[in-house]
Amino acid sequence: MIRSEQVAFYSDGLLLDALFYPCAIEIAPAVVFCPGSRVTKQTPYYHEYIPRLVESGISVLLFDYRGWGESEGQVGTLFPAEQVADIRNAVTYLSTRDDVDADRLGAVGMSMGGALSMAAAADDERIRAVAAVLAPMDGKQMLRDARREYEWVELSATLAADRRNRVLSGHGEAIADLSPPTPERSRTSALSQSSIPPIPLACVEAIAEFRPIDVVSRISPRAALFIAATRDPTCPVEHSRIAYAAAGSPRRLVEIDSAEHYGTYVEHMQTILDEIIAWCGRHMAAAPAHIEES
Repeated sequence: MIRSEQVAFYSDGLLLDALFYPCAIEIAPAVVFCPGSRVTKQTPYYHEYIPRLVESGISVLLFDYRGWGESEGQVGTLFPAEQVADIRNAVTYLSTRDDVDADRLGAVGMSMGGALSMAAAADDERIRAVAAVLAPMDGKQMLRDARREYEWVELSATLAADRRNRVLSGHGEAIADLSPPTPERSRTSALSQSSIPPIPLACVEAIAEFRPIDVVSRISPRAALFIAATRDPTCPVEHSRIAYAAAGSPRRLVEIDSAEHYGTYVEHMQTILDEIIAWCGRHMAAAPAHIEES
């Protein structure tokens, strides 16, 4: 059993709810664990990852973005720039703790949380090592890949119409899903079964404009780890391959042979954890080294 401490911190004046899991080291390295899109810190498989991280000597902060879980904010919003700010403020919170080594901080993100983590690391030199697991690195391409051509044309028209309506009326519409649900999502037990609020079209538009791939080069000489599933239908492997090519050293790309998104997190948990723990242990220090890995 590991112990947790319920904590909170502010991000743009909003109180964000979090759990802090201390490891046994008196002043320890720590990572911000960044949830994926439209889920909370209560997502079941997150709580299988955290004990291994803690046992390896890394303390963990798991939090809810603004508007999600127990955090303050407009319910259901998904503006990437705001969530990146939440991650950076989580890093600041960690740096204030007496039991955390402020020179050995990192970020680990799942799915969209991985993309957000990379964007946060690009602008925040306190993040010494970052790991993105099955992450979309180009929001527009992610949304387009999930749709047939006529569906993408329809969505583009809908977003344009909603933008005009928001300007003229101050109000916008929402949709049930970010992308058409895959068969895997409908049957998975990896996610929380709590109801998910609709997503404002303004957020869909912001996600379409979110391109961590454009900024990953700024992470170097700090360390970037990309983990992908070779046949992931939700976040295709090409996202990680292109981002890896754009990133500077030290960088690493790990490809797992799998045709699932959520299932990969569960079935290949050991491999993913081994990679994250080794990467953070090697690079989460104040003086990064230039190392090329593959």
